[in-house]
Amino acid sequence: MAELEYAETAPSPALRDVVRCVWTLRGRGGEDADPIVPDGSAELLYNVGDPFEQVGADGARARQPLVRVVGPSTAPVTVRPTGAIDLVGIRLQPWAAACLFGVPGAELRDRMDPLAERIAGARGAERLGHVDAALRAAVRRRPAPAARALVDAVRAGPGETPTVRALAARGGLTVRAVERLFAAEVGLPPKSLLRIARIQRALGLARAAPALHWAAIAARAGYYDQSHLTREFHALVGRAPSAHRPDADTLTETFRDRGAAIR
Repeated sequence: MAELEYAETAPSPALRDVVRCVWTLRGRGGEDADPIVPDGSAELLYNVGDPFEQVGADGARARQPLVRVVGPSTAPVTVRPTGAIDLVGIRLQPWAAACLFGVPGAELRDRMDPLAERIAGARGAERLGHVDAALRAAVRRRPAPAARALVDAVRAGPGETPTVRALAARGGLTVRAVERLFAAEVGLPPKSLLRIARIQRALGLARAAPALHWAAIAARAGYYDQSHLTREFHALVGRAPSAHRPDADTLTETFRDRGAAIR
């Protein structure tokens, strides 16, 4: 992958409980395909460069829409740029997709659809103010406080909410109530979000402390042992830990969740 220029900016105050950040990515793509690791959020993507291709497990390639909504994912998605990279992304809060699209969050899970025209009126960084206004007009309701509190608990760090049962107890809810809340608001089962938070924490640790052995990263990120981390790495990153290069200029590292707790 060629050198990439990635930048994030905070959303306007009116959108901070719905939008995590607005980001841009520019550069020139190479021939390599990189997995994009789940981060628990839906995104709105505006591509003003050359199209990206999604690469399937069998090597088949499918061109991605230039303007699209990407629902929260449960597995890595492998993509390859076909030329110039010029992307503008709006990363939503994990609890916010249902507030914006007016459907249960679970309906967006693992989906990538062309973006609704009423939100797709601007496709460039120079017109992000228009996108901001369109988003504010599109928000149907404010986030559910219970969903936001439970997602924040998941993000808090390893050891505090190691199981869905512990998460439910923290919120004063039954496990089934937490599962219903996540299906409606977050779009992912609580167990999936816990898994994603751990793998993102591990990626952050690997980037912050390249000398750490994977066994130490596993312990600090909240895994039972290194074998547990290795299995989850294959499932959510699409490769073995030993094949991961945290210092590389890749899409995998570019889209690592910088908000993941590192403890």
